[in-house]
Amino acid sequence: MERRGILLNKAELESLEKEMDQEISFVEKEMFDCIGHEVNINSPKQLADLLFDELQLPYKGKRSTRESVLEMYLGVHPAIEHILKYRELSKLNGTY
Repeated sequence: MERRGILLNKAELESLEKEMDQEISFVEKEMFDCIGHEVNINSPKQLADLLFDELQLPYKGKRSTRESVLEMYLGVHPAIEHILKYRELSKLNGTY
């Protein structure tokens, strides 16, 4: 496969990328509507400030925004679900 390559439908891939970008934008907008303002979801500092200062989520020790930590807060605030979905879609979009 490395020597011969594989055939791809470029138009289909571009269409999928456009759909993914739209879904990411939708999830991002939903989160902003949920919290009432925009924030850089890709910034751990801004996200930690939002979650632990503004939304006052409880924490012990370091204020982590890792996926495993955020999963513990599912159901505490609707923004958490949007953040995790945004990360999932962004990773898929960036990887493929």
